[in-house]
Amino acid sequence: MGTVKEYLEALAPMMEQSKGEFIYSLYGFVLDHGETMKYEGYDGEAMEPKQCFANATKLAIGSDNLVYCEGFASGVIPTSHAWCLDLKTGLVVDPTWVGIDEDRDYFGIPFTNKFLLKTIHSRGMYGIIENWEEDFPLLGELGGQPEKWRYELG
Repeated sequence: MGTVKEYLEALAPMMEQSKGEFIYSLYGFVLDHGETMKYEGYDGEAMEPKQCFANATKLAIGSDNLVYCEGFASGVIPTSHAWCLDLKTGLVVDPTWVGIDEDRDYFGIPFTNKFLLKTIHSRGMYGIIENWEEDFPLLGELGGQPEKWRYELG
């Protein structure tokens, strides 16, 4: 298996044809604004399975040292996922995939808590990028304005 970034690089050109009036495809957006993040295991408490967006939000909002990230991750097959990044260690904190294959790859975007909270409040559910309720704002003009939503790392 290749990396998540290689997966996105393969899919993004195919999806460009179907993006319609959007500036970005989902894959192109994550590829353009995301970065590879390092995972070395998680020894914290497991949170609710299959609720990565809610789990990562709750961790990020409750900590000064964690940043909410969203993008794609894989143990076997790359999938849309959310996790936190520890600002002290620079490592992924993923309370959702506890006890699952430890050989993982993460590629995603760090978001500010302000944008995270604004988005989940306005759409009424967790998750930022795949926001179909508000017509995918990050795939349009807002996606080209990272100063409004991206958390700049170190």
